[in-house]
Amino acid sequence: MPDNRRRSGGFDGSQGGQSGKKPAEDQRPIPAGGRLSERMRAPSPYPPLRTTLARAVLALGASPWILVIGLLFAGGLWLSMVAAGLEVFPRTLVEALALPPVSSFYADWLIPASISGQSVGTLAVIVVITVVRAVVWSVLAGMVLEAIEYGSVGLVGILQGLRAFRTILALMLASLFAILASILVLPAILGTIGLLVFTFVLAGGIYLFPFVPAAAIRGNLAPAEAFRRSARAARLPGSRHMVLAVLYFFVVLLLVAFVPGGSFVTANPSVAQWLWNLGGTVVQLVFLAAFCERWLAVEAIVPTGPAPRRQAQQRRQPASRSRRR
Repeated sequence: MPDNRRRSGGFDGSQGGQSGKKPAEDQRPIPAGGRLSERMRAPSPYPPLRTTLARAVLALGASPWILVIGLLFAGGLWLSMVAAGLEVFPRTLVEALALPPVSSFYADWLIPASISGQSVGTLAVIVVITVVRAVVWSVLAGMVLEAIEYGSVGLVGILQGLRAFRTILALMLASLFAILASILVLPAILGTIGLLVFTFVLAGGIYLFPFVPAAAIRGNLAPAEAFRRSARAARLPGSRHMVLAVLYFFVVLLLVAFVPGGSFVTANPSVAQWLWNLGGTVVQLVFLAAFCERWLAVEAIVPTGPAPRRQAQQRRQPASRSRRR
């Protein structure tokens, strides 16, 4: 599988290549618009779920360092929180490497808030955790993409991941802002209805923006363009992306709900708790690799031009100006 792929998105900012049988130049962009029911029934350009997850597991197995970095980060985050005054082992540590905005809520917000509550100091800790996680995510995403393509990981993948740090940090900060607004601001304005926005933020972020890291790394894209291309990829025809996003949404909820001994108040986690959290971290890395794998499968057919409505407006504007003359 990795040998059949052509490298793109290098340090020169060039784009191209994909994980299909046909070359990129022979494929036409698939329109991302249309009604939801029509798009769900259409053939999907994404590989099947089983194939995606299998390739994701193989990518993680290609380099033990991907797993080592992920597991060390989870342990390092816990030790840092203990040094900051954490008295209860956080059951949400299992989401430390989850996709934003899931990790923005469970790791960046809940863990610091459990130490010092809602304060200015807590906000500073939240920002620090977010920045550190963005660095780790940049490295991991770059390594995963290189492992999928070449079956091994080197310095190139790490450097390309760090090159996209600005875009990945923008994704995490935007997710954090949306989470805080839906938790602290909107309920005060809209009441209980505002709490529903929180669910939509979590689900919508998983559905629309899981490809932002891969898109930014592959194409050296600015934050706005990476966001736009990820959203367009999510709206490609077929139901396979929806299935993966829904599956991941329920997986992250189950990982938090069924932590062994999660109801016990203790600062010393049991072996079962550590195994659950470290195993859950591996699950998060598998889904990171799965979304990277799917981006590689469709990046050459994701529309890059203006939206169809915008194109129509641009065509109408010159015509209206010529009539005025």
